[in-house]
Amino acid sequence: MKKIFSIYKIHREIINYLFFGGATTFVSWSVYGLMILITTQSTMTITVKQSINISNIISWAAAVTFAFFANKLWVFESRSWNLNLLLREAGSFLGTRILSGLIEISGVPFLFYIGLDYPLLGIEGFAAKAVISVFVVLLNYIFGKFIVFTRGKQKALKNKSNKSIISLIGMTGAGKTTVGQILAERLNYKFFDLDLIITEKNQKTPSEIFSLYGEEFFRKTEAEELENIFNNNNNNSENFILSCGGGIVLNEKNRKILKEKSFVIWLRRPISEIIKNEEILKRPPINNDINNYTAIFKRREKLYEETCDIKSECDGIFETVDNLIKIIK
Repeated sequence: MKKIFSIYKIHREIINYLFFGGATTFVSWSVYGLMILITTQSTMTITVKQSINISNIISWAAAVTFAFFANKLWVFESRSWNLNLLLREAGSFLGTRILSGLIEISGVPFLFYIGLDYPLLGIEGFAAKAVISVFVVLLNYIFGKFIVFTRGKQKALKNKSNKSIISLIGMTGAGKTTVGQILAERLNYKFFDLDLIITEKNQKTPSEIFSLYGEEFFRKTEAEELENIFNNNNNNSENFILSCGGGIVLNEKNRKILKEKSFVIWLRRPISEIIKNEEILKRPPINNDINNYTAIFKRREKLYEETCDIKSECDGIFETVDNLIKIIK
């Protein structure tokens, strides 16, 4: 299983593209098949050619909408929601999909009428549809990688080029403190643990602060200390690694500071492994309830995704550190 996952990490982009390309094709085919059934069984007088063309256009529109968000979020990972960038990406995506759509719209009837005219799965013209769909999937990968999402990727690479300050985010128990300490030692960076800083300043652990003053007070303190760390660094210009608490991403200002002032790594570890540690389950706001942990992760997952520059699976401490050093250097 680890070997399979290692292969996935190496070829993640192309594997994700093929998966979502297949999903996009499924959306296109499903809508196409539905529209063929609707138009051929309609009381209106529609020729086979007209039915194919109408079905192609509608299935293309449905697939394009699905494909834009799938490619942006999970394939090319252009996570910025800056309005200008989003509009540029959407415009470029639409333009390239119109081009590939015209190829698909004209290609299916062309193949149909030059001889690829036999039904597939009982649907008229589906053989031609299948052939042209595979070609379009490959063409759209080239468009997405080299034309549409390049600005978002360049912006991400620009942010990733400066790794003098590294922030580790992720759920409680993901290994942020342990990985951060070893990574800092290997890189000769300073290491800060935000929860430890809060503990030393308040003479109370995060759990005690939660119990005595509530989560709102803790989050306010957490945000203040995060800002202090980066303000102090502006004066000292030191390289350091910061281990953040699991809920650091709940505050929008925190997310902005982390993204603008550091290289953010989201450490991920299977929940099934994390919950084996009873000490982790005792921490607030989990409070010895596994369901709480799962629910909290679901609420935070998109925020981690939005904040991080890269994601790293924490399969083993030293393996994770070795992988991160390769990325950082």
